[in-house]
Formats: sequence, structure tokens, C-alpha cells
Amino acid sequence: MILVLFFALNAQAQLIDYNDNWKYYDNAQEPANDGQGDAWTSLDFDDSAWQSGNGQLGYGDNDENTVLNANTYTAYFLKSFTVVDASLYDLLELDLLYDDGAVVYLNGIEVWRVNMPNGTINYATFASSTSPDNASASTLIGNVLQSGTNVIAIEIHQRSANSSDLSFDFKLSLIEATDGLPEFGSIWKYYDLAQAPPADAQGDLWTAIDFDDSDWSSGNAHLGYGDNDEATEINENTYTAYFRKSFNIEDASIYANLEYELSYDDGAVVYLNGQEIWRVNMPAGTINYNTFASSTSSDNQLISTISGNALVDGINTLTVEVHQRTATSSALSFDFAVSGTISQEG
Repeated sequence: MILVLFFALNAQAQLIDYNDNWKYYDNAQEPANDGQGDAWTSLDFDDSAWQSGNGQLGYGDNDENTVLNANTYTAYFLKSFTVVDASLYDLLELDLLYDDGAVVYLNGIEVWRVNMPNGTINYATFASSTSPDNASASTLIGNVLQSGTNVIAIEIHQRSANSSDLSFDFKLSLIEATDGLPEFGSIWKYYDLAQAPPADAQGDLWTAIDFDDSDWSSGNAHLGYGDNDEATEINENTYTAYFRKSFNIEDASIYANLEYELSYDDGAVVYLNGQEIWRVNMPAGTINYNTFASSTSSDNQLISTISGNALVDGINTLTVEVHQRTATSSALSFDFAVSGTISQEG
């Protein structure tokens, strides 16, 4: 008997929202351990001596809800929250507003680094570059929460000792999934800056599982421009657009085959975990930003294919590049879905 199951990310729960209340430390030095010797990032750290205020927190932009000490060039933030049953969720979505760099910890473990150098971080470590005012970044990670109390700890670093402003706010969402396979209309990270995406600071290419896409935009599919039916409209001056989606699979071995469904205009190349798995209306050979589709497709053309299961247990990443037919093509469209086929004897 062959059983085909269609699963999708289906619920999202907000744990922390922008403008929420945070404990903070802005005394122009790294926070000392508490009386029990716990470091400031740890779950058991006593933050009773810290101040508190609502996001956005910072100084220098005149848009803060809570103004911090302008003499500190690294500021520290803590927030405790409760999760009744952490096992119900597969992924965490982290959304950060920052200026200029940040390191994020969950229950004492570093989970995300934004615009910061590699290696040990301390109060005197500066951000890797100057960010825009109130820069934003987002990422998905596997669920590392525990049932009961959890603590998120974040440090925000200036670019230099004489930087004029510092900004912080944060949102944390739980994504519940009966299975992590993407469906049409899902949220994708995208890059539409009229060039191929550069490698990240670690040298990872945009198709790699470990690529840092925290500075990419995000939006619901379908994505594109020119048809007036997009859920997310992207830059109409790009004639190749790049899309990424990470998702969690608890047990990849249950799938015998995968069916991929693509809505596109005009051509596409699809990668799973860094390996090309499907090419649609594109020429053979090396593909780059300036490679055009082989022919003009219909608007929102739909195509599907079935292939063997190349998923891995844990985090998987789909990446797709969508190409125009010419530099003057008027529309670009993208949406994508995956379903799994499970073989059962009997």
C-alpha cells in the first residue's frame, strides 16, 4: 500500500513580541556573575539588580521607548518566559532589531550571531561593520526550548567606541508543525538586489545549509512582481531572484519519495541541502545571475516532479533561483510545495 501524506507548517505562537519588557544592563562594562557564580547568560542568573524597560531600547535615535546609558558601547538584555510543552514545536523564528551587532543566547547556549566577528566575545568586542539604523534580521533554528522557564539573553555591540547610537528590540515565535515539509504560501527568505548573493562571512554559498541568511528579507509566497497577485512583492529591477527556506524533519527515513511542486515565471533551479535536484526551463551548464530562462513561461506556471528522498534528520534547506527570460521581462513569480510518499506494507 502506498500512502501519500501532505504536511505543512501550520501554526505559530508568539513568545516575545516587539515592545515587550526586558531586563537590561548598561553600566559600560560586562555584567558580573551573580552571588551564586552564574554568568549573565545562564538560566539561573539572578537579574534582580538589573533595570527594566520596554523595547525598543537604546540611545541616539530619539525613537526609543527606553533610553539607555549613552556611555556604554555594549548593552546586555535578558528576558524569562514560560513554555508549557516545548515538545509541541519544531522550529523557532528569531526576529531582531539591532544597531550595530548582536549575539543571542538561549538558556545559556549561543544560538545566533549577527554582524559580529568569530571567536570569544566580550564587552570590548566591536561589531564587524556599521549597520543601518534599526537594522533587522531574522532566522529559523531548531527548537532548543525546555518545558517550563526559559531565558533569552542578548548583547548588542557598537561598531566603535564613538558610535552615536545603539538599538535593540526582539521577537520570538514558536512554529508548530505536524511535519516540516513546506506548503504553498509559506514564508521564504529572499534576495532581490539585482545580483547573485555573496557568500556569507564564513564563506558559505547561498545554497548551503549553514549559509547565514539573517540579512535577507522574508515574506509569504507567492513572491514576485508584475502580476499584481503577489503575497510579497519583490524588487522589480532584479531579473534573477533567490529564495531560501529551512525546515525541520524529525525522521527523514519515513519518506520513500518526495514530490516537488513549483509555481514559476520564467525558469528555475532548485537545490536541497546544497545539491541541485531540479532544473526547470533553464539551459544546461553553469548558472549565474545573468543566465536567462530557455523560453518564456506562462504566468504562475505550475509544474511538479517526483524524486528520491534526499532529506536528512533535523534541519533541511531548500534554495531556489528564479530567472527571467530576458532583462526586460515584465513579471517574475515563485511559490513552492513539497509532499512526501510513505510506503507501508500490508
